[in-house]
Amino acid sequence: MKPFRSLVGSLMYLACGTRPDISVAVSHFLGNPGEKHWDVGIRVVRYLRKTKNLGIMYKGSLGTDLVAYSDTDWAGNRDERRSVSGIVLMMCGAPVV
Repeated sequence: MKPFRSLVGSLMYLACGTRPDISVAVSHFLGNPGEKHWDVGIRVVRYLRKTKNLGIMYKGSLGTDLVAYSDTDWAGNRDERRSVSGIVLMMCGAPVV
């Protein structure tokens, strides 16, 4: 269990800091970890290796206005019937939160 927690913690750190593109994949297996979740975590690590040159670019020419986006999925997960929602705050054309 400790290696799994370490993997998830590392991926969440990256998701929050520099790679928001993995946030959904990582957050889906936080609640009830199992063997398939370890495999998904390893798949995310492979994805990160293949896309290590991707990053967040802040373009000052786009202005410093803060723009918020949100989305929600009302019980779209047919297995658990849970709703999922998310937000992103953008500044200078890139996510800040």
